[in-house]
Amino acid sequence: LEERRSSSVRGLLYPLELRLPFNGRWSMSQPWGYDPTYIGNQEHFHYGLDWALWSGTPVLAAAPGKVTMLLENHKYLGNYVRLDHGNGLETGYAHLSWYSVEYGKLIEEGQEIGRSGATGLVSGAHLHWECLASRAYAEAHNIPFPDGVGVARIDPSLLLGSTL
Repeated sequence: LEERRSSSVRGLLYPLELRLPFNGRWSMSQPWGYDPTYIGNQEHFHYGLDWALWSGTPVLAAAPGKVTMLLENHKYLGNYVRLDHGNGLETGYAHLSWYSVEYGKLIEEGQEIGRSGATGLVSGAHLHWECLASRAYAEAHNIPFPDGVGVARIDPSLLLGSTL
């Protein structure tokens, strides 16, 4: 992780360092990358970090931002919150049992945005945490970007200010 964090990519993505979206020490249950165990799809790529939080654990904003998306009982993501941190960087928090924020509101770093849960397509309670970059931001920083989409996901561990 230290090698990845110190790479030139980290400096290009965003100068902001993110905090983990929870307090305490929790196990990562699914890292970023290919997931050969995914139900029914051997080619699945996991675009985030899954944390084995107990249901009801407070989920915290990884950085200051504005609430730009709230989904309730989405088929895959369950209860979901997305925060815009500026300059085209966003973070998403999925499978929440409930969220405690409102669309358009400003959120402080470390502020509780909801509680972990097992909503959406899951096998148990956990937090799926993702980072997204806008097309304009990615192109400005020469980040590879897939065709036909408005945002691309980035490994959140590249932006963590703390050691995993």
